[in-house]
Amino acid sequence: MSEARLKPGGVILIVGFAATLVGMAWYATQKKAEQQGGQQVAQGGQQGGGQQGGGGQQPPAQPQGDGDAVPLTSNEFEEVGRQTVPQLKGSGKFAWNDKDPTVVFPINIWAGWGPIIAANDGFAPGSPSSLFKKYGFKVELRLIDDPAQAADAYASGQAHTMWGTLDMIALFAPQMKKVGLTPRVFQQVDWSRGGDGIVVRSTVKSVADLKGKTVALCQNSPSHFYILRLLDHASLSHQDVKFRFTSTAFGASALFAQDRSVHACVSWAPDIYTLVDPKHNVGNRNRLLSTTADAANIIADVWAARPDFAQEHPKVIEGLVRGIFEGMKVLQDNPDRVAQLMAQGYGFPVDDCKAMLGDAYSTGLGDNERFFLDQDSSINFVATWNEASRLYRQYGAIEGQPVPADQVMDASVIRKLKEEGAFADQKAEHKTFEPVTAEQLKGQIEATLPEILRVPLHVQYKPNAWDLDTSYDATIPETLKKIKQLSEEFGAARIVIEGNVDTSRKNEFRSMGPRIYAEMTQAVQELSEKRANALREAVLKQMPGTDPNKIIAFGNGWDHPIDPVDHAKNRRVDVRVLPVE
Repeated sequence: MSEARLKPGGVILIVGFAATLVGMAWYATQKKAEQQGGQQVAQGGQQGGGQQGGGGQQPPAQPQGDGDAVPLTSNEFEEVGRQTVPQLKGSGKFAWNDKDPTVVFPINIWAGWGPIIAANDGFAPGSPSSLFKKYGFKVELRLIDDPAQAADAYASGQAHTMWGTLDMIALFAPQMKKVGLTPRVFQQVDWSRGGDGIVVRSTVKSVADLKGKTVALCQNSPSHFYILRLLDHASLSHQDVKFRFTSTAFGASALFAQDRSVHACVSWAPDIYTLVDPKHNVGNRNRLLSTTADAANIIADVWAARPDFAQEHPKVIEGLVRGIFEGMKVLQDNPDRVAQLMAQGYGFPVDDCKAMLGDAYSTGLGDNERFFLDQDSSINFVATWNEASRLYRQYGAIEGQPVPADQVMDASVIRKLKEEGAFADQKAEHKTFEPVTAEQLKGQIEATLPEILRVPLHVQYKPNAWDLDTSYDATIPETLKKIKQLSEEFGAARIVIEGNVDTSRKNEFRSMGPRIYAEMTQAVQELSEKRANALREAVLKQMPGTDPNKIIAFGNGWDHPIDPVDHAKNRRVDVRVLPVE
């Protein structure tokens, strides 16, 4: 999901999920106060103490120099302590009138809801042009920005569905299960693309460099899941960094801009781009580490229905799924019309609504088949749900056992549509990459091409061999699975596999003279290349249909040892995740 947001230079349309986020009301109040010169939250706000989870008092944040001059969404922030997920206020039976069947479907301000707005011909129920009319019901799109309020509307029976990212629903699901309302997810509507990002100081070269560093963010949100996921890929956890929480994601941007002791912030567009804009980024002190433009398959937007409603009205559920897929076709054919409908419901200019459409990739039936039905995918429903549940439980936001994925996922409608051959033109996304040779990419990396992640993986080969022998190294299947997972989650990034070798005999060959040393150096270089390419070919075999240009392999020979004593550590494969741009 994420939050409604725009690309660099756009007007901000934002609503996010967090325990204390006040969403659109905050934004409107903030802008009005700016225009009238009214009283606002004191700059720096209540300081959280810089410790993991916040708490305590600290002196006001120290400006970084130009921090106050950076034109962020807001230069104000409120720092808060660690907070739990809001408790549901209660539960009740949903309302339904067979004579006037109307689905109350809450949404937030986010580009990903364009298809259902298009299908319904706006927010109000009963439009003669609504695509849901032929399925025998009306839809009322009700704007509820605050996720806690959306969850309460769902639980109390005021709404039949709820919006959310899959990680957010995993966070709320244990509470809902306690009151017998475990949500049922029937459809993915989009992947977040480019609106969420992590800005770091220039000294932070990859996610691994965040160890021991301070990160500003809005907790219990998709941004929170985003940073936890990247840390996990780098074999780190929340315990390896210091979180400082702000009440909004834009507050995290302001804190980062004003306090040089903060090394990174997880925030939204346009702030993540403003912070690295050369006009404001004096001395190139900040850089983008990652955005959901490269981590393209991590934050999934879905909708869920109450289990009692889904059981009593399966035809309505099917009609909702079909109508939303039909709305994707309307959005594709007439984005200007959809932007007008969004503007009417969101209360923003049409051009701004049209611009924000680029922050979401609408997932048609082909993408939903992969999400719900492809058991081999690393980015399917179960894999995404399990990772969110594991990370939030590890963090402590989920107490006890998480709700199992199979109690939430309902693939019945997607499976039915696939079997009947519906929406055959909605193919699963296939990303292509510009061709690049290993030598070209190696040169770019050596010229400090920025990276997102570097994951060292140990593969044991027989002496002077490069074939992947699972009888020699039983961990090879798990290594291939890890590389596949990185490749799929970072769907728009390039994956680089670098082969490295044991350096224990390097000095021995050097002592034999220049000719022997040169011959052995060449042989070692070729061996490292063959090993890296063998791994690349094995990964591509597990990912049929993947553009081969996405995964590049080359060898480093003896050039990049990581341990001068324990030479076994140098017999490894490094996997890098690189942004394409």
